[in-house]
Amino acid sequence: MGLTALATVVACDLALQQLVPLPPKLLEVEDGLADWERLDPDVLVLGSSHVRSFAAVRDAVKARGGEREMALVTVEWGTMGSYEWVLDHRFLSELASKRRLRDVVIVSTSSTCAVAIRSAARTSLRARGSCPTSCAPCCATA
Repeated sequence: MGLTALATVVACDLALQQLVPLPPKLLEVEDGLADWERLDPDVLVLGSSHVRSFAAVRDAVKARGGEREMALVTVEWGTMGSYEWVLDHRFLSELASKRRLRDVVIVSTSSTCAVAIRSAARTSLRARGSCPTSCAPCCATA
């Protein structure tokens, strides 16, 4: 009886998934890190949950034959401090090896972007000419 009930539940679940598919997996920091390590991206997009909307942009660029690679890093409940921490502790060590990186986009609803990146990552980005495009003043000041 137990195996029959289990088989019925599994069959019903699979049938219902055909009618109502499971929601897509949400992008998280680890997904962005995996893309960062796997690709040599042209663009690093770092920010809060709003970064997830860039997946559609990335997919549209690829569908049209675009050659730009984008690494999308979503820091849930992100603040400028958490973005800086992620850059310094998760990306800085590999920053020099990413030869194609040209643009860093920081997506934030914060108004403190101009003082956002005061870290080693900023110095490294400024040295290679890859200042965050959404807050260029943070690269312009020391």
